[in-house]
Amino acid sequence: SIDRFASFLYRNKHRQSQLALRMLGHMEQVPTMVADLQLLLIKQILTDEHVDLGILSHPLLSLILAGENAFTDVSTQFVTKQRAEVQASIGESFKGLMTGVQRNLEMDNR
Repeated sequence: SIDRFASFLYRNKHRQSQLALRMLGHMEQVPTMVADLQLLLIKQILTDEHVDLGILSHPLLSLILAGENAFTDVSTQFVTKQRAEVQASIGESFKGLMTGVQRNLEMDNR
């Protein structure tokens, strides 16, 4: 699942275990994977009227924590592709998305 993958990346991004190093090697071959998954979930949340936010919020938080720089890039790209009259409000929504959210994967934080 996306959540397990992103959680692994977040929890192991500073570790030097053999498994973590192999995953980092794989991620170097597909450097946009985290950003691509972030964008996929954001589009799903915004365009699917029947989406369960509780289900998608867990993997999205894991992906954001695993690649915060990627999330900044994804949100900027997403905002610039919107109509000019809504760009400011969407940009503010992205900026406020992590307000009050701690940088951890504890269940009460999700």
